[in-house]
Amino acid sequence: MASERRGHRSISSCILLVAVVLLLSAPGSSASCYKRIFSFGDSIIDTGNFVYSTGSAPNALKEFPYGMTFFHHPTGRVCDGRVLLDFYAQALGLPLVQPSLPEQRSGQCTFGANFAVFAATALPPEYFKRWGLGIPGSANLGMQMGWFK
Repeated sequence: MASERRGHRSISSCILLVAVVLLLSAPGSSASCYKRIFSFGDSIIDTGNFVYSTGSAPNALKEFPYGMTFFHHPTGRVCDGRVLLDFYAQALGLPLVQPSLPEQRSGQCTFGANFAVFAATALPPEYFKRWGLGIPGSANLGMQMGWFK
């Protein structure tokens, strides 16, 4: 029963989010009042943070087919075109949000910042260790919030 309620709440949240984005992208909407996007998450909105975090190490995301459909060159996104965040920025009339790991940023967030990293988790690694689960050394939401601060 409780899981059923959570499922309905999750679906309702998704519907609300889609409705807001559609309304903001409608002709005559006041989407221009939004000046910045700040995002936290995983691969669905990672615009290249994971690739930049690996430095010069080989990474398949630095090669085709990643990025070939829309950008016509590898972008570090975990797809061959745009990610969800790119569509939000477009709907709000903002430029695409670039990767924003601390070592890449000088503290300027003119159009926002994206802290999302491929394979990031919401919970810290200690939680998974407590349950005997091994999670690769990826970013988590707490780390992303720290980068934001």
